[in-house]
Amino acid sequence: MSAHDIIDNRNVRLGDHLNEVLGSAERARFAVGYLFLSGLEQVARRVLGLKELRLLIGNTSHRETVEMLAEGYRRIDLAAEEADRLRHPKRTEARDLAGTTAVNLRDAVAMMDQTDEAEDLVGGLIQMIREDRLKVRVYTRGRLHAKAYICDYGKVYDLTGREIARHEKGIAVVGSSNLTLSGLTHNTELNVVVQGNRNHAELVRWFEDLWAEALPFDETLMTELQTSWAAARATPYDIYMKTLHALVRDRLESDEEPDLIWDDEIFRKLAEFQKVAVRQAVQMVRDFGGAFVSDVVGLGKSFIGAAVVKHFERTEHARPLVICPAPLTEMWQRYNETYQLNAHVLSMGLLREDDHDGVARLLNDFRCKDRDFVLIDESHNLRHPETQRYRVMQTFLSTGRKVCLLTATPRNKSAWDVYHQIKLFHQDDRTD
Repeated sequence: MSAHDIIDNRNVRLGDHLNEVLGSAERARFAVGYLFLSGLEQVARRVLGLKELRLLIGNTSHRETVEMLAEGYRRIDLAAEEADRLRHPKRTEARDLAGTTAVNLRDAVAMMDQTDEAEDLVGGLIQMIREDRLKVRVYTRGRLHAKAYICDYGKVYDLTGREIARHEKGIAVVGSSNLTLSGLTHNTELNVVVQGNRNHAELVRWFEDLWAEALPFDETLMTELQTSWAAARATPYDIYMKTLHALVRDRLESDEEPDLIWDDEIFRKLAEFQKVAVRQAVQMVRDFGGAFVSDVVGLGKSFIGAAVVKHFERTEHARPLVICPAPLTEMWQRYNETYQLNAHVLSMGLLREDDHDGVARLLNDFRCKDRDFVLIDESHNLRHPETQRYRVMQTFLSTGRKVCLLTATPRNKSAWDVYHQIKLFHQDDRTD
C-alpha cells in the first residue's frame, strides 16, 4: 500500500487500492451514488469471492436537487423544504424512483462491451444473488451523494492452521469516487483511507441506518441481469433477426432519401410498396452499380423498373438501354413512349456474337454504344457465364454502366445464379 492514506487517481488509483483491500476482506459494504457495471469489472475477481457484499445505490431520477434549488434561487427555505420532501417520499414516488434506477441499470448493461470478462461478471453476480451473498438496495429518500467502501477483515491463519488474532476489524475508503470505470481509474478524485476500529464501527452504523431506510433491489437487479445479453442465450431466431437488421439497417435508420421526382406520371401510378422498392433500388444502384428488383409475379416489377429508369434519366441525364426477351419488346416500347424514358429497347435475342468477326452487334450498334444505364428484364436468362450472350453483356457492362436487373427468380438452381448475374456489372475480384 501507499505510504499515505490519500487516493487521487493520479498517483494512486482507487481501483488498485480496492483490489488490494478486498483481497484481505471477508465481507464488504458499498454505498455509492451511481452504479455502473464498468466499475464492478475493475474489482470483479475480488468482489465475486466475498462471502457477502451489501450494495447501497442512489437513484438518479431527481431532476431538481437540493443543491440546484439552493444555488438557483438562493433560497435556503426552499432547499430545506425540498430536502424534507425527499426524505419522506410517498410510497408510489419511491417505487417510481426504484423503477427509474432499474431502467438506468438496464441501459448500463446494454452499453457494456460484450467481452468474456463482462459476461463472467454478470454470471458471477447472478450466482451471488442466488447464494444470498449479494444484497442490493436503492436509497429513495433524497440524493445519496456519499461514496464509501467499507470492508470487514476475514480470519487469518498461520502455517499450522491456527487463527492469528487480528486487532483491526476492517478498513474503509471514503471520498468522491463512484463505482464506475472513471471513478476507480482516471477521474480526478479525492478519497481517503479510514482506519481504526472506532472509525470502522461508526461507518458501519452509518451504513446500516441508511440500509434500513432503502428499498430492496435484489430481485430487480436479478431480472435485469438475467434478461441482459450476457445471460440470456440467443435463439436461432434472434440471430436471424440480428443479421436481417444488420443488412437493412441503413434503410431503417437513414434520414437520407434519394431525390426521387414523384410528380412524374410513372411515379404517381406506383403503389406505396412499389415506391419503397424504387427508393431501395436507386440507392443500391448508387452504392454498388447495380441492383435486383425481384418481387414475385404480379407485383409490378416492370413499373418499378420503369420508374428506376426514369429517375436516372431525369436526375443524372442517363441514356437508358432496355434489354428484354423478344415477347416483351412491344411492352417496353410502349412504356418508353408513354413515360418518355428516352430508352432504346433491344431484344435479348440480339445478344450474340457475329459469326464473321466475333464482335457482338451490341457493341457496334450506334444506338447502344453511348447508353450508360441498362435495365435487363428477365435477367435470370443471363445466369450462365459460358453462354454467348452472357459474354457479350459482360463485355458491354465492363465500362462501368449502371444496371437494374428485373427477375422474379434470381435464383433458379443455386446461389451461383445470383452470383453470375451480379458479376455482369460488378466484375472486380472482391465482391462486397
